[in-house]
Amino acid sequence: MTIKQAIRFAQKYLQNTSMTPRLDAEIILCHILDVPKSYLLAHTTDLLREEDHARFLEMNRKRANGIPIAYIVCEKEFFGRRFTVGQNVLIPRPETEMLIEYVLDFVTRKTCTKPCIVDIGTGSGCIAITLAKEILDSHIIATDISHSALHLARTNAKDLSAVIDFRFGDLFFALDPSKDGPFDIIVSNPPYVDIDTVDQQSPLQSSLQYEPREALTPPGLPCSLIIRLVTESPQWLSDSGLLIIEIGHDQGDISLHIAKKIYPTAAIQIIQDYSGLDRFLIVDQSK
Repeated sequence: MTIKQAIRFAQKYLQNTSMTPRLDAEIILCHILDVPKSYLLAHTTDLLREEDHARFLEMNRKRANGIPIAYIVCEKEFFGRRFTVGQNVLIPRPETEMLIEYVLDFVTRKTCTKPCIVDIGTGSGCIAITLAKEILDSHIIATDISHSALHLARTNAKDLSAVIDFRFGDLFFALDPSKDGPFDIIVSNPPYVDIDTVDQQSPLQSSLQYEPREALTPPGLPCSLIIRLVTESPQWLSDSGLLIIEIGHDQGDISLHIAKKIYPTAAIQIIQDYSGLDRFLIVDQSK
C-alpha cells in the first residue's frame, strides 16, 4: 500500500466516526514514519513497510473506536509546540491558546518585567510551559492534585527546556503562604465540564469518555472549582494582577456574578472563544 492509498483508505474508514478523517490519517502516518506532513505530499507513491502498514491499520482501528487521536499518537500540538499527552491528563484544546494570547498581551500592555505566574491545575503543563517559553524572564509555579499529571508535566518541561516550579496539592493549597506570591498572573483551566449533559451521540462525547473524569468534571457542581478559584485567589493575586480562568460555555453569568462580589473594583469580563461561546473569566486589577 502506498502513502496515497493509505490516506484514502483511512479517510473512508474513519468518515463515520471522525469529523476530520483525512487529517487523522495524515497525523497517524506522520507519527509512524516520523516525518512532517510535507513529506506525505512529496512521497505519495512510496510503499509502506509491512510493519508500518500493520501499525497504521491498528491505529486507525483505535481511532474508529473513538479514541482521541492525541492519545493514539501520544502527543498534541499546542501554541506551535508538541506536548506529550497520556490518558491521565486532558488533551490541550485550541481554545485554550486564547488564554496564552491574552496573558501575552497583558504582559506587553502592562510592561510586566519578570512576572510571577501560577498555573493552577496544570495537567500536561501546556499552559505553564508555553508561558515560560514565551515570557523568558518569568517565574512560574504550576500545581496539580494528580501525581501522574505532574510527572507528565515535568517530562514535557524537560523536553521543551522550560524551567517550572511544580507543586502537588489542591488548588492554592499547593502554595506556601510564607514564600509564594503575590502573583502578577494567576491562570487556570480547571475541570468544569458537565459530562452528563453532553450529547451522547456527538463526537465530543465519544472523545470525552477516554479522558480522565477528574480532569473534566469536578466534585459537586460543574462550576464548583471556578467558584473556589475566584473566592480563594485574592490573597494570592497582586493589587495590579490578572486572574484568568477557562470556564464552560454556560458558566459566564455565575462566574461574572461571583467575580464582581469578590473583586468589586477590578475590571471584569467574559471572553468568548472562536465559536462565540463564553470561555474565559478575566479579572484585571491593573485597570
